[in-house]
Amino acid sequence: MKKEKILNIIYYIAIVLLCIKFYTVRLSFWTFNDNFIVLIACLFLFVKIIFQRCSMKEYLLGFLGIFAMGALCFITNDNSIFYIAMVLFASKNVNLKKTIQIIFITNVAILISLVCAYFIQMQFTEVPVIFRGDEIRYTFYFNHSNTFAGTVLWTMLAGTYLFYEKLNYKSYIFFFLIILLIYYFTDSRTFFIMSIFALVLLIFSKKTKKDYLFSIASKYLIFLCAIVMLALSLLYTAMPDNVILDTIDNLTSRRIYFASRAIQTYGIQIFPTDIDLTEKFQTETGTYSELHLDSVYSRAFIKEGILFLIFLGFIIMKTSEKVTKKEQIYFIIFAVMALSERYMMYPTVAFVFLFFAKYFFQDKKRLNLFTNVTAPAYHAGPKATRDVIKIMKSHYNVKEITYFTPINKWQKLKERIRKLYLLFYITFLEQNLSVVQYPFLLSRTITKKLGKGNILFIHDLECLRTNTPDETDVVDSYSYIIAHNQYMKNYLIEKGISADKIYLLELFDYVCEEGSVKEHKFHSSKPVVAFAGNLSRKCPFLHQLDEKKMKFIMHLYGAGITKDINKKEIYKGAYPPDVLPNQIDADFGLVWDGDFDERDENITFKNYTRYNNPHKLSCYLAAGIPVIVWEKAAIADFVKKNDLGYLIHSIYDINQLDFQDYEKKKENARKIGKKVRSDYYTTSVIDEILNNIDKENQNEGID
Repeated sequence: MKKEKILNIIYYIAIVLLCIKFYTVRLSFWTFNDNFIVLIACLFLFVKIIFQRCSMKEYLLGFLGIFAMGALCFITNDNSIFYIAMVLFASKNVNLKKTIQIIFITNVAILISLVCAYFIQMQFTEVPVIFRGDEIRYTFYFNHSNTFAGTVLWTMLAGTYLFYEKLNYKSYIFFFLIILLIYYFTDSRTFFIMSIFALVLLIFSKKTKKDYLFSIASKYLIFLCAIVMLALSLLYTAMPDNVILDTIDNLTSRRIYFASRAIQTYGIQIFPTDIDLTEKFQTETGTYSELHLDSVYSRAFIKEGILFLIFLGFIIMKTSEKVTKKEQIYFIIFAVMALSERYMMYPTVAFVFLFFAKYFFQDKKRLNLFTNVTAPAYHAGPKATRDVIKIMKSHYNVKEITYFTPINKWQKLKERIRKLYLLFYITFLEQNLSVVQYPFLLSRTITKKLGKGNILFIHDLECLRTNTPDETDVVDSYSYIIAHNQYMKNYLIEKGISADKIYLLELFDYVCEEGSVKEHKFHSSKPVVAFAGNLSRKCPFLHQLDEKKMKFIMHLYGAGITKDINKKEIYKGAYPPDVLPNQIDADFGLVWDGDFDERDENITFKNYTRYNNPHKLSCYLAAGIPVIVWEKAAIADFVKKNDLGYLIHSIYDINQLDFQDYEKKKENARKIGKKVRSDYYTTSVIDEILNNIDKENQNEGID
C-alpha cells in the first residue's frame, strides 16, 4: 500500500476516534476514562502531519496554529479548539467528501445504536429522562435532550451536504418528518427552530440563482450574529422584565439570560481567560451546577475572548471566498446555530471546519492559465479562449496570465518585459501546474519551456490549417495534451507523440448569457438553416450558392456583409457571441468551410475540418437546434454518434434530406446543448487530467 493511502487511512481512523470521543463526554452511562481515545486520535493526526510533506510555510503556520490553539485550550479548558487545529493541519491532500462521509456514517451508526438500545430498555425498565414542568423529554442516554437533538441535526446536515445535488421535494419531506419525530421525543425548541431554518435555507439555495447573497451572508453573518447576541444580552441586563426580550429568551431556552448573567459576573473578555464555571446559582427553574454558556458567541465573550471570535470570523470570511455556494450555505447555518449551541466547535460534529482546508492549502492546488487574447469580435475567433478562461476561473482556483497581441510600440515593449518575466518564472521560481491555451504566440522557446509537467489546451494547429512550419515539437514538449477529437489525436500520434498523454475534448463548451432560445416552427418543405461566422468572401460557399437551386432558406449571422446575399440568403445581423445562441432563429445550424461542394476538400479550411472541432457547432447546440455538417469533417462522428443532425457532401444536398426524425434530433441537440452551456466538456477533460496527475503523484510518493 502506498504512503499516501496509508496516511489517509490513519487520518480517517483519527476522525472516527474523535467522533466517538464526542459522545463519551455526553453520554450519561459513560463512566470510565476516555483519555486513551484522545491520545490515539492525536497520535494518528500527528503522524499524518509529520509525513504528509508540507511546504516550509505550511509547516510553520500549521505548528504555530496548533501551538496557539493548544495554549487557548490550556487557558480555557476547551479541548475542542485544539482538535480543530489538529484535524485541519492533518487534512492536506485528504478527500473532503470522503471525510464527511466517514463522519456521517459513524454518527448515524452510533445514534441508531443508542436509539434502538433506548427503546429496547424502555420496554423492560425505566430510561433516563428529564422534565420541563410535567412534560417528559427523552434523552436517549445523552446528558440533555437538546444535546441529542442537536447531534441528530448536524448529522442530518452532513447528509444533506453529501447528497446536496440530489436533494428534491422527497428529501425535504423526509427531512421534515425526522424533525417532527425528534421534536416529539425531545421537546427541543432550539432544535425545531434551527432545523426549520436549515431546511428553508437548503430549499432556497436550490431554487435561487442569486449566488451573491450566499457569498455575502457566509462572509459576514458570524459577525452580525455575534453583535446580535451581545446586544440582546446587554439589553436583557438593562431590561430583565421586558416582555419581548423574555419571549426571545424563552425561544432560545434561556441562553440570553445565561449570557447576561455571565457577563454581569465575569465581564466581557478580550483575551482568553481562565474562568471557573462551576459556581452554583439559583434560577426560577432550579439550581445549576455550571454557569451554562450554551452559545459559541457568549462562550467567546466570556472565555475564549473576543480576539478569538474575530480570528474565527476572519478565517470563515477568507474561506468563503474559496469555496462553492454549496459550502457557503453551511457557513450560514453554522453562524446562526452558533447562537444556540457551543459544542458545534467540535470538528467532527460541525463539519464546516473541514472547509478551512480549502483556504489553508489552496495555493498548492492553484492552476496557472496562460492565454493569448485578442479584442472581442462578432465571430468565433477570440471566443473559445475567452470561454476557457471563464470556465476555468468558475470551476478551479486559477491564476490568469493573459497576453494581448501587441498592436503598437508601447504594447510591444510590455510584451518584451513579460517575456523576460516569464522566462525568469519558468527558470527560477516554483511553478503551479499550468494550462497553456495554444497557439501561445509569445515565442516557441517560452512555449516549449512551459511544457514539462503541464497541460496544453489546443485550440488550433497552424501547421494543419496553413502552410506554417511543423509545430508538433512544441506540442510534444507538454506532459498532457488536450486535442479536439480522435482524428487530431491520430495526427499527433503519426507525428511521434505518445498516445498516453493525449486527451480528447470531444466538443468545445459555449459560455453564453442565460435566456430562452428562440422557438422556430419547422416546415420540412422549406427548412431554415442558420450560418454564423465570418460572412465575407473568406467564406466562399455563401457567395457561390444559386438561390434557384436552393429549397431552403439561410439565415446569416455575423460580420462581413451588411445586407442579404440573395432572396434565400437573408442577413439577420451581427450579435456578440455570448448572446448569439439566444438570437438564432432557424431549424438547423450549418457547419461548413470553403466551397459549396467537395472540390476543395484537400486544401485550406475545408481540409482543416477533417481534424478540428468548429466552435460554431457548439454555438448551434447551445441554441438547441440540430446541425448539418460535411460528412468528412472530424466532428461528423460526434454528430452521428449522438444523432444531432445530418451529414452532407454538398450544400445542395440539404434539398434531399429526409426530416422524419427531426424532432428526435432536436431533442438530442438540446440535451447536448445543456452540457455545452454548463461547461461539461472542458471540466470533464481537465478533471480527468488532474485526477491522473494525483494518481501519478501518489504512485511516486509525491504530495
